[in-house]
Amino acid sequence: MYRSCPLIVLMFCASLASADWHDALWLGRGDVWRARFPVTVTNPSDVALDGQPAALTVGDQPGQAPLDGARAEALRVADSQGRHLLYALWTPELDSLITTGAVPAGAVLTLPAVCGPATSTTYHVYFDNARAWGLADFFDKRPVTDLNGDFERGSRDTPLSWQQKISDDAHRLAWSTDAPFSGARCLKAEVASGAVPTWFGFSRSDFTVNPGARCTVRVRVRGENVSGTAGWYVHVGDEQNPQLLNRVVKTGDGTFGWTETQITFTVPKGATRMTTGSVLHGSGTAWYDAFTFENDRPAPTPTARAGAAERLSLTERGADAPWPAALRCRPHWLGRITAPFRSHRRPAESLWRHRLPIRVVNLRDTPAANLLAVADLASAARGIVAPEFRLTFNGQTVEACRLGDRLLFSCSPDARSIMTYYLYVADTGKRPQPRAAVTSALGSDIPSDQILAAGSDTTDAAAFAKLLAGPVNRIKNPDFEAGADQPDGWSRSGEGKGVRFSVESPGGFGQRHARMTVDKSVAASWRGWQQSVPVKAGHTYLYGAWLACESLEGSALLHAHLRTAGGHVASGGFLSAGAGISGTAAWTPMFGTATVPADASQLQIHLTMDAHGTLKHDGVFLAECLNAATGDPETPPMGQGELAVWPVDPIVKVFHETLPPAKRAAGAIALVRNEEEALQLALRAGRDIADLEIAVDPPKRRDGRTLDAFTIGWVGYVPIDHPTAYYNLTTPAWQLKHPTRGGSSDGWSGWWPDPIRPTARGSLRANQTQAVWLSFKTTADTAPGTYAGSVRLLEAGKRLVRRVPFTVTVWDVELPAVSSCGAIYDIRLNAHWSADGSTAEQQRERLMRLMADKRVSPDEVGANPVFTRDAQGRITADFTAYDRAAQLYFDELKFRFSYTPHVFYLFGWEHPPKKVMGEAPYEGEYPYAATDRTRLRAAYKETYQACLRLYWEHVKAKGWADRLVLYISDEPFLTKKPIIDQMKALCDMIHEVDPKIPIYCSTWRHCPDWNGYLDVWGVGHYGCFPVEEMRARRAAGDRIWFTTDGQMCTDTPFCAVERLLPHYCFQFGAEAYEFWGVSWLTYDPWQFGWHRYIHQSSTPGESYYVRYPNGDGYLLYPGAPTGVQGPVTTVRLEAARDGVEDYEYLMLLKRHAGSPQADALLKEFAALVEIPNAGGRFSTRILPDPTRLAALRLRAGALLEQLTAR
Repeated sequence: MYRSCPLIVLMFCASLASADWHDALWLGRGDVWRARFPVTVTNPSDVALDGQPAALTVGDQPGQAPLDGARAEALRVADSQGRHLLYALWTPELDSLITTGAVPAGAVLTLPAVCGPATSTTYHVYFDNARAWGLADFFDKRPVTDLNGDFERGSRDTPLSWQQKISDDAHRLAWSTDAPFSGARCLKAEVASGAVPTWFGFSRSDFTVNPGARCTVRVRVRGENVSGTAGWYVHVGDEQNPQLLNRVVKTGDGTFGWTETQITFTVPKGATRMTTGSVLHGSGTAWYDAFTFENDRPAPTPTARAGAAERLSLTERGADAPWPAALRCRPHWLGRITAPFRSHRRPAESLWRHRLPIRVVNLRDTPAANLLAVADLASAARGIVAPEFRLTFNGQTVEACRLGDRLLFSCSPDARSIMTYYLYVADTGKRPQPRAAVTSALGSDIPSDQILAAGSDTTDAAAFAKLLAGPVNRIKNPDFEAGADQPDGWSRSGEGKGVRFSVESPGGFGQRHARMTVDKSVAASWRGWQQSVPVKAGHTYLYGAWLACESLEGSALLHAHLRTAGGHVASGGFLSAGAGISGTAAWTPMFGTATVPADASQLQIHLTMDAHGTLKHDGVFLAECLNAATGDPETPPMGQGELAVWPVDPIVKVFHETLPPAKRAAGAIALVRNEEEALQLALRAGRDIADLEIAVDPPKRRDGRTLDAFTIGWVGYVPIDHPTAYYNLTTPAWQLKHPTRGGSSDGWSGWWPDPIRPTARGSLRANQTQAVWLSFKTTADTAPGTYAGSVRLLEAGKRLVRRVPFTVTVWDVELPAVSSCGAIYDIRLNAHWSADGSTAEQQRERLMRLMADKRVSPDEVGANPVFTRDAQGRITADFTAYDRAAQLYFDELKFRFSYTPHVFYLFGWEHPPKKVMGEAPYEGEYPYAATDRTRLRAAYKETYQACLRLYWEHVKAKGWADRLVLYISDEPFLTKKPIIDQMKALCDMIHEVDPKIPIYCSTWRHCPDWNGYLDVWGVGHYGCFPVEEMRARRAAGDRIWFTTDGQMCTDTPFCAVERLLPHYCFQFGAEAYEFWGVSWLTYDPWQFGWHRYIHQSSTPGESYYVRYPNGDGYLLYPGAPTGVQGPVTTVRLEAARDGVEDYEYLMLLKRHAGSPQADALLKEFAALVEIPNAGGRFSTRILPDPTRLAALRLRAGALLEQLTAR
């Protein structure tokens, strides 16, 4: 009958709002903004402005911003087109941003001025939303009213308007009083002896410039014992390329007095901003003073004036509905049938776990009727694999339809109202059913941007049938029941010989469906059924239909057009929905949404295709809809004196709304020797406990031996703004960037557990669950047996509020000290990691030592050979730093794999190879579009090969060569012939040095042209590289690694992929997996659990902004923001360690092959993982029953102890 629903319904519907009041602003958390004021920005110049800063002061005078006392987190700015704009709120002195708390009088609000010559534009500044979260991005252009070039004004250790960049213990910056050129202050930079040269210093980036302007920067510099470059730099560019012009001027070296340095330049075409600052690239000490900036064409200064504040007055209904004490789950069907024959003393049914407020907003002055509200169910289920839902309003059940991960219901909101529905969620406890095999497509050119093509199997077809026939549906004759051969309300196009239109039985919703068959002999053309429906500009509609096909050659999905009154396609009017069907497929729903542009008045449904075969349609739907925003979950309150403590499998994330199970298991863990295992406890109290200490009585055997190697941590919770995915934008730099479509994960917006703070003390908030983490570690000498201990919960460090017993079983089995499975994570460091004053080298070593302790590996040694070329062209290498780092990496920390130094990495994506020691790879001009990519320049090959030969001979002599792979390229565009050709040429160049050098590439997919060229294939584990081809590559002597970018994300309910990747390696013959980052940060991860949009180019000449998945690229947190020295582990990294240890269990079981018990257990382990799969961002799909893995591991440990004893 009905097939799974491949729904990717992008539900960013507009709420019912007045024409100019924007209520669906970013991070409203289910609420609306109740106040706003207009700001008129005026451009007095004769040139257009595109993001120059305009400023106004906060106050109660005419023209000032009426924000005094407003909550800073809730500020939003929108223009007349509904675009969200960046803004910045500065302290009155313009020395720091205000991002939280009450806005003070005198603060300065800066906005980007976007308007034509000699014109004005109007923005609206919104405030007063108590639930809104604060933003992570702000307008970074400050109105430059004071250069502070004499560096006299400032606070703490930084002069006003200047920033410190890349300083650490070895590269120190100071706002100094050491003999300034004038006044009392100057800048000072100092590099410790022997430190690595870096581009650290003071900088300023808020200078606005105009193309063609002639500018001069002057500054005084003096130096002491300077070796290298002491001077000043200027970068001039735009948002995409900030270094269209890059000038560094050296003032002097050695010891010299105050000397003027001057940089004069012409602003390049397209440039809009300048960054400038100090340079001390080398060693010694330098001072800077008397900075000036001259510009013969100063940027125009726009003005801004605020109008009077407006406020909304809304009627709110339903928000105070109490939690019904007796509301319980509907019993299982077997329970209902047998109820009359059983005792009345049956076990209590499962309580509803939590409820979510769903708010429907109508800001218009008139009531609305027969609208479709659409709510997100991913945020409702919250990791429950088999949930049950009940929607209520004022305690009464409301009919609703589940459509994939969306809940649809009809509503008629009152004028100027907020109606709060409650969605109750229960865990039915049903075991997950096997799902249909998944397929996926790419959401972009990024190979890890996996979009599932197989959708939800939870569509409620019966409930949808009611909506189909109800008043919300604007389609006439949606089930094709009315009319004969020509169904009423429908027209058709493309008729002719070999094309047959008909209405046939049975239907998906009733007796009939529409059918079209196109013979193979017919030329391909668009043909099918159409119907046009009047729609309103600015309103949002959900459109969809159910499709099926027979012997369809090609693909079919649902199409629609938005058309003008004259019948032309409106701007952005070509629409489509669904992932497409082909071959023979059962009824499949395909749905999408569209907000009608100003020039459109008709939405035309197209039940069409340009393929051959039979395509069927039924259940066509179009409804005006609004986004029913979900709020944070609510749970039944506990009694004031209640405190619940229960164990939770570490693979399962504990949320604030997680409730204790009806039957609580005892705290018990088990592990072998040379292993680490966590006991995760969930705590929940009916009152606030401000200071709670976790004290552990070390577990003890009966003979008195104890397990003393354990750590205590409190799991931290970080905010996630939107479900994870890759998000690409090409919007202007001054526009707030945020996702504009649904996610590609089973996560939701809210608070997510991730970092484990190494502390025994924390706090509990009433009716919020908190996870604590106890991690026990054994050595090769730990005595086996059962150890009993207890956890004491102490309020204020003194009063015992609960004692929780637990046991630790140590099996008489030993894991090897060096792991068999490679788990490789790149180390990438930035300013977030040096906030504690440590150098990059110090922080890297800290990360490496922690990673070794967690049985995962960095990507590379962490130092590079220094290659130099003398006057005769001879290349030599200095391996001093490399050898020192390699000895730590290979000999002390025992890491199994490393990439060769980055100098040997050659290209990524669709880019040509990089230059090597100044040598270009090809003749001609970059990007070598017309060049034969198979023909590398001889000088390029000679230079690269000379460096590689020196390196390879050196590491062979050191005994490290067999642990190295040469990472040649990341995610190359393997369908493009130039990339195919250049890869082959580069591989030949490398193998000419030594055919035994293993070349690695993260291809994700298979490229047959590279067979025999690549030695180690980085393949996607979710199914984009066929298993059969993996086997073929291994049979040919190649090696397989899994490449896993974008998979290990914060916002998925289980730590499944982190734990299971070694299982995939074991079952499918991969010797390692690699993930692109353990420490890549774009924000402070303690404050924001998502990533910044970064500017990226994957093809020469093309660029875009991309936001990577939440948590992607890091599994460690810098400790400095919480007062911890060094890196902080996470629940995800602990799961990765558990997975590597699981691999050793599998290897030990494999050694007992032939044992019926071991063979049977290995078979059960193998059933945990399959290819293709849904990917790491869908943990509830790839590991729907986490208890299976835990149970198998317990059985494996006990069996291995038994087999070893034999």
